[in-house]
Amino acid sequence: MSHKVIRGGGLLTKDPDSTITLVFDWDTDALEDEVEIASADVFRTLVSGASTVSMTVSNVSLTGLNRQVQFVLSGGTLGQVYTVTCRVTTTETLPQIDDESFRVLIQDT
Repeated sequence: MSHKVIRGGGLLTKDPDSTITLVFDWDTDALEDEVEIASADVFRTLVSGASTVSMTVSNVSLTGLNRQVQFVLSGGTLGQVYTVTCRVTTTETLPQIDDESFRVLIQDT
């Protein structure tokens, strides 16, 4: 199965029954040359409405010479909007912590 590359600030539409692999690309704009990601975490929060079925984030891993974060999204409640945040810590002598977020709208596709 292929993956979709995403960046912060966007809106992704996802079917509640789909499971998708995403890659958050820190390489393009956010990291200086020679800087790698030492650790990453991806988490989601609900933006609108009450949810009985959660969208889950799983299988978080570093890829792309430790400059990208890959993860899997599954589930979600129809009509809900979630914010997904990717937080990274860099390998610099004084490690930097940064995060980027995007929104996910759950709708039948």
